[in-house]
Amino acid sequence: MTERWWGVAFAAVLLVEAMLFVPFVGFNADEVMFLGPLFPPHLCAVYWNSPLGHVPLMLMPYLGATKSLAYSWLVPLLPPGPVAVRLPVVLLSCVTLFLFLRLVSRVADRRTAIVATALLATDTTFVLSTSLDWGPAAVQIFGWVLLASLAVRAVERPGVAVLAAAGFVAGFLVWNKAIFLFSLAGALVAAGIVFRDRIGRVRLRTILVLACGFVVGSLPLVVFNAFSGMATWRVRETLQDYSPGFKIAAATRTLDGSVFNGYMFVKSPAFRHDLLAVALLASALVLPWAGADRRRRRLLQFAWITGLFTFLAMLPFRNAGAGPQHIVLLYPLPHLIIAATFVSPGWLRKTGIWVVAAVLCAGALLTVAYRLQMSANGLSVYWTEAIYGLDRELRNERVTDVVAADWGIEEPVRALSEGRIRIVADRITAAALRENGGKNLRVVTHGDGFTLYPERLRTVEESARAAGVQLVSAAQVMDAHGRVMFEVLSVGQDSIQSCGGVHAGLRSRTSGTALESRPTITPALVPASPVRTAEPPSRKRR
Repeated sequence: MTERWWGVAFAAVLLVEAMLFVPFVGFNADEVMFLGPLFPPHLCAVYWNSPLGHVPLMLMPYLGATKSLAYSWLVPLLPPGPVAVRLPVVLLSCVTLFLFLRLVSRVADRRTAIVATALLATDTTFVLSTSLDWGPAAVQIFGWVLLASLAVRAVERPGVAVLAAAGFVAGFLVWNKAIFLFSLAGALVAAGIVFRDRIGRVRLRTILVLACGFVVGSLPLVVFNAFSGMATWRVRETLQDYSPGFKIAAATRTLDGSVFNGYMFVKSPAFRHDLLAVALLASALVLPWAGADRRRRRLLQFAWITGLFTFLAMLPFRNAGAGPQHIVLLYPLPHLIIAATFVSPGWLRKTGIWVVAAVLCAGALLTVAYRLQMSANGLSVYWTEAIYGLDRELRNERVTDVVAADWGIEEPVRALSEGRIRIVADRITAAALRENGGKNLRVVTHGDGFTLYPERLRTVEESARAAGVQLVSAAQVMDAHGRVMFEVLSVGQDSIQSCGGVHAGLRSRTSGTALESRPTITPALVPASPVRTAEPPSRKRR
């Protein structure tokens, strides 16, 4: 089978795996944050006031609005449903597989390329991280492979256009996600060590072309930091700090796929690991015997040094490397290392066949196991499909203002309503109460046992007391397993008219007062399946 048909086969495998989850998993707040600039009130850290209108440049001090710009043409055509939002990044990841297959064929051989691409296409972490692109990771992995392809081409056929393109892609990836600086630094260090004989012959003109391309690609990030006093660097002080031990454990759980058991899917006691981390460790142990020729030996040295330097550089920086959305940016280096090691000529090839087969089978089985686990146990509060039921409830009630009393509600509600619903701050304002007598105002929080930030609900309770209104239960939104994932509260009209001063009708999870009336289950949202109990997911935000 030709290389092209191998690429088609791997793309088809990835597409099938992705569609096991894409239509069914709920929107995560981080996943749809990029839609913020596309709907009112057009939330974005930095805009460019161009003659054509406001162009989003930065979503956060360390996250570019590249995905927002890419989707700006799609949103007017299709409503932001799960397939419309996720299918484009799945297709981009299919292109990534094509590029990766061709890249490894050029730097190693065809057999190594097929094995490496097969490992990547069946890796559960790659499938979930790119199809439910909350990192975002799909663009970064694609860009990483594209940058490597341009670098190889620049070595084989030097030219100004190729060098400028490589520099531009590198800068673009840093703009898209500033953490790519770690990967870029790792690649430069590895190139300086492994290819030091070539580095000495690099001309000043080559460096200038690369630098100019890099500056152009990262220009929005450069300008933003120039006018904000290096906000990208200073933001690290506000991020949560994690120990090196925690980050090493997170990297291991990401590589073996177990990180999603409890984070994306309701936790199961069953074994949820693939063999990628084990195979990577085995590759390190047999590394002295893996380089049968100089070309393969250099490839392995470059991949190992790049990966290790990138990860070690993340350790001192607060939350860098603390979640799967960071570790997956090392991809596809682990798959290249395993393939290049165990497809080496000699005695390793016979053993390597069994190692590669075991990793492939374990990856495919883990993906299927998670799909079955999703059907049996459901999704965690971070990814609950009940968010679509909440959107239907708010549409049916013609709600115009929502007070998001917990994390993970604001971004999906704004995206699904296409900005029609105004998300009020963590308090009930007088302006919201005056409009239509507060009839179109709702307070939305997570159900008991699933609250992530109780202090936000406490703030809403205090604002309700200050406004002298009562909150009465309007609806409960359940997931497919009968768990109350969202509670919808409305403002009692009697309390608005009388402006009573005592907030006795709000059931407080923090103070223990009772609801004026127990929440009623909206019939349209009652699942057909019987109610089941399950362990609440972890409340730590990834």
